[in-house]
Amino acid sequence: MLDVRRIASVLLLLSGALAVAIAVACTSEPEVITREVVKEVMVPGETVVKEVVKTVEVPGETVVKEVVKTVEVPGETVIKEVVKEVEVPGETIVVEKEVIKTVEIEKPVEVIKEVLKEVEVVKEVVIEKEVMVEPDRSMVRPVPGSNLTIAAKDVGPPGWHRPVVPTSYGIMANMLGVSEHLLDYGLEGGLVPVIARDFEVNETGITWTLRPGVPWHDPAYGTLNAEDVHWSFENGSREGSLSTFTSWYRDDFQNMRIVDDETIQWDWGESGPTIRYIQTTRCCTGGTPIENKDYYDDVGEETHSTVWMGTGPYRVTSHVGDDIITMEAVPNHWRKTADWESVRVIEVPEQSTRIALMKGGQADVTDVGMSLLDQVVNEEGIRLVQGRYPLKRGGIFYMGGNWQIQTPAGDHELIAAHVENPWVGDPNDEDDLERARNVRRALSFAIDREALNEHILFGQGCLAWVYTIDSCNPHWQERWGHPYDVEKAREYLALGGFPDGFEMPLYIPTGPVPDTMIEVAEAIIPMWEEIGIDVKVDKSAWASREQEFFRGEPMFRDVAVVPWGGNNQLVYYSDYLCDLIDTCTKWNSGYDHPIGYDIHKNYSAAYDDTATAWESIIPWWEFHSWQGDLPVLNTVSWVDPYIVGPRVGMVDMVEHSQYMVHLAGLSIATGP
Repeated sequence: MLDVRRIASVLLLLSGALAVAIAVACTSEPEVITREVVKEVMVPGETVVKEVVKTVEVPGETVVKEVVKTVEVPGETVIKEVVKEVEVPGETIVVEKEVIKTVEIEKPVEVIKEVLKEVEVVKEVVIEKEVMVEPDRSMVRPVPGSNLTIAAKDVGPPGWHRPVVPTSYGIMANMLGVSEHLLDYGLEGGLVPVIARDFEVNETGITWTLRPGVPWHDPAYGTLNAEDVHWSFENGSREGSLSTFTSWYRDDFQNMRIVDDETIQWDWGESGPTIRYIQTTRCCTGGTPIENKDYYDDVGEETHSTVWMGTGPYRVTSHVGDDIITMEAVPNHWRKTADWESVRVIEVPEQSTRIALMKGGQADVTDVGMSLLDQVVNEEGIRLVQGRYPLKRGGIFYMGGNWQIQTPAGDHELIAAHVENPWVGDPNDEDDLERARNVRRALSFAIDREALNEHILFGQGCLAWVYTIDSCNPHWQERWGHPYDVEKAREYLALGGFPDGFEMPLYIPTGPVPDTMIEVAEAIIPMWEEIGIDVKVDKSAWASREQEFFRGEPMFRDVAVVPWGGNNQLVYYSDYLCDLIDTCTKWNSGYDHPIGYDIHKNYSAAYDDTATAWESIIPWWEFHSWQGDLPVLNTVSWVDPYIVGPRVGMVDMVEHSQYMVHLAGLSIATGP
């Protein structure tokens, strides 16, 4: 049986240390999130232990937490404990603590009942321009002699150039503060000009006014100019580019040109205006870093990619593949001088080793999987932190081989559906399509999502059945979910033509993927084996098979677990809706279907009206539910926190990435 005392302790600590957030669209004003957890432990006829934790959060401002704990022995004893806390980031003040009586009851736990309620008020991304505030130059930054050590799961090979670096490593220049972009996140999720001094979006296109005098890391190359910006997008979106977001530049615009030394014009493409430019131009995730064209011409692509030069507050001094990255602060940086004089990012694949380094003071920040939170929550000097806009992680299973669209688009040659897979149907045979749907339904019904959440996520996750939405999302509809039912799974497996099961290859990638995702996937394997699935696991590195997901050769045809697909901001559906559309994006989950064209068209037409845009996505969710085609299996979703040590002061990471910590958000704990 699960250790209830351990779980209750961890949950109580997490309520103050870890803000559980739904990864939804950014908002223009603070929203209130009310969370109530009711936990009851009952020994029939004897003891009732009831604990209520209420948390009211105003992001970036105040957290009010009330814990009411009651232990009742009928006819004998009542114990009631009330604790109220008002937490302001950086300090916690206990306002009131009332203990009526405390007794210790040593009786076996026979029934556990846990109820989780969440109420959320959500608004979508508001695109706005904000004024950059210049840093206070009176402070000494970087702090002399300061060093930050990041223990990362993977630092990858030395390669930073946008069109040639795999997606999982392409964001490191952004997250580590080496590069800068046209735009950045604003305080409330809007957009702030960075390399762009200003920008105007209208019915014609986008006019970019560039900021003059932004220096390159190497003074020999002077300052950034319009040609650098134009070339960064042109070269980054070239044929064969590995960058999905940058590649949209060519899809969405035409007649892109330099107007003068400080002005660039992009006209809308044939499909008209789109909000995809946000992802193409802003920092974090997959936005396009601005690179130096002259440096590229002088040293060539290989040196340009491995000996990186940007304009950010840190510059790379060395990068030893799969070992260590070293960086140093840029003195008197034009925008904001970094806190840390030097930074080391060391590769430590084993999660337990990363935690040991943190406990021993040999590392200052690392990520930690949900199942190991109990190893750090009580550790003195260690804090759990989240980014301002965390993208939820999940255990998402792509059912590869369903390449259905039979009419090639553009110059892309489609590969036919891989009907040898039991979960793949013949697109020209509706009966066979239904047979394959039943196989996928069987796999979904066999997954005990509540057990995954309880035993691996400490109850901090959300149950998920549908791609990119979970049960904690305000847009969630109950009919899209279904109960865990082994017998029903066996029935569907028989309807799919495999009453005795079949052999299934499962790819669980290693490298820059969350440890929690791997643990979730491994926990599901025996659930599938129970209904007769013979799972053959491949745990090769993500980099070795990544190209299969980007319409390369060979196409991805197995079953794979991936960490993305949690609740998304509205803007991200520009990408995810393309899952069902041939050549809409460079990557694909292994399933094309004509319904995607209509859904994406309706979404694109409605994107400027939040309510209508969300409404347009409902058919996409319906299609991905068990009542529809269920082309992708979702299981649970969560946010893995980062942990920081005592040398780290205030933490305000804008984005919470699964690949690398957002370095700019880690302030130093010492100095003025």
